[in-house]
Amino acid sequence: MSSHSYFTPLFLYSLSIAIASTTVAITPPSMLRGKTLEEIVNRWTSDLETNIREFSKFGAEVAVWDRALIENGNNVSFDYDSELIIS
Repeated sequence: MSSHSYFTPLFLYSLSIAIASTTVAITPPSMLRGKTLEEIVNRWTSDLETNIREFSKFGAEVAVWDRALIENGNNVSFDYDSELIIS
């Protein structure tokens, strides 16, 4: 292993100054502007509860479809096997 550093102290110092002096203005989305933290959390909680209900509803529908597909797949397999026995 080499004892030489790829970055000189002057380079690292210059880099840290460049990073420290860079400022970025980030404005919050309009739905957050002027709201308290409590209002934002309450809104997100409400949205989350709504999404959980919708996800559960759709999940139940998919479960019904899944059971129907499995049952129909079993019926097709049984019919195919029965046809092979008869032939």
